[in-house]
Amino acid sequence: MSTKTQHMLHLHIELEHLNLPVWRDILIDPNANLEDLHYAIQAIFGWEDYQQHEFQIEGKRYGYIDPEGGGDEKWLNEANTAITNVLKNKDDSIEYTYDFADHWHHKITLVGYSEAQSDNYVECIDGKNACPPEDAGGVAGYEHLLNVLRSPNHFEHEEVREWFGEGFSPNRFSITEANTSLQESFSYEDE
Repeated sequence: MSTKTQHMLHLHIELEHLNLPVWRDILIDPNANLEDLHYAIQAIFGWEDYQQHEFQIEGKRYGYIDPEGGGDEKWLNEANTAITNVLKNKDDSIEYTYDFADHWHHKITLVGYSEAQSDNYVECIDGKNACPPEDAGGVAGYEHLLNVLRSPNHFEHEEVREWFGEGFSPNRFSITEANTSLQESFSYEDE
């Protein structure tokens, strides 16, 4: 989806409580809603969108509400909530939790407004380190898996290395791959 907007929201999104910092900076259209932000987070962190999620700010909770009904009454509809309605001023932040079993907590902070760097609706402009894989067991589970991965003599080392996959490095991050994933996630809007 293209945008004509010259000034984009600049958001800093950090996965909290990890020893190894994992974060991304994005530019997103100021007309975007929290549902758009959810899909952007899934793409730039490499999550698979298998689990439930929610946004929280000032005691209010936002999430997916099924348009056919049967939605969860504890949430306000994220699709009807503009990002600028919850992040109004520089340094305002909102919590995003993904996977209610592993509890991946992300802090999303409004850095400010920046000039668009492309015609894209959303783009990643910076980041650090790989995101934990799905079902890694939350912060404690992921830290354990990383310790096992770093310990070739550990009895679980081969199994964990195979589970992570050959190319996995906790220090790896690629802006190009993050943006490719974003464009794939948002390409349906062009059709």
